[in-house]
Amino acid sequence: MITQQRSAPTDGDRASSKQKPPRQRGIGALLHDAIALIELQGKLFVHDLHQLKSGSGPALLMLALGVILAFATVPVLLLGLGWMLASLADWPVWLATVTVAAVGGVVPALGLLIIGWKTLLRKSSVVTRSTTELKCNTDWLKRRLKSM
Repeated sequence: MITQQRSAPTDGDRASSKQKPPRQRGIGALLHDAIALIELQGKLFVHDLHQLKSGSGPALLMLALGVILAFATVPVLLLGLGWMLASLADWPVWLATVTVAAVGGVVPALGLLIIGWKTLLRKSSVVTRSTTELKCNTDWLKRRLKSM
């Protein structure tokens, strides 16, 4: 193993260390900082998406089931129940069919969609960290550009 030994600084070294060149605020430094911020922003967004993904399974499942139920709505069963209601209650067939479809398919589907959507929105608050950081970075970049 090689160790590096440092000698005591001389007066000439002290004088040169005190006289640091002024920081240059050129376009190159600005672009370097902007690229670094973009890279960090991307990493933060990916991290937030991983956190969002970790607990969103049930909410996405409810949304998928709600959509499937809303579009498919078991047409043969509902049509049969509509015909049954029409014959038992002496209603017109169209009114009985619409009533059964609304009560048996549309209302439960909307319930599943609303619950799934609200659950997903609660979970998506994780991404606000990325958006807040992006706003701060954008404001910083505007200030830097204005000061040039």
